[in-house]
Amino acid sequence: MQLQQAISRRIVELVKENGMTLNQLAERSGLSASSITRTVKADSSVSNTTTGTILKICSGLGIPFKTFWESSLFDDIEVTAEE
Repeated sequence: MQLQQAISRRIVELVKENGMTLNQLAERSGLSASSITRTVKADSSVSNTTTGTILKICSGLGIPFKTFWESSLFDDIEVTAEE
């Protein structure tokens, strides 16, 4: 799995765990709903979610940054060389 795919899936997973919608996450994190939606869509054009965005998402979820990464989704990330 690519890193961006894992990040997208983790956001969806955490939103569900917290009984939230993506719109609620957007409101609580200070991000636009369209930004969150683009990040989590399977066919997203987003290729690199920034740590700043992840920090805002964590804030919106009320979780520590470290908790975001505590998932088996990140266990087998494919690493590819960028050209």
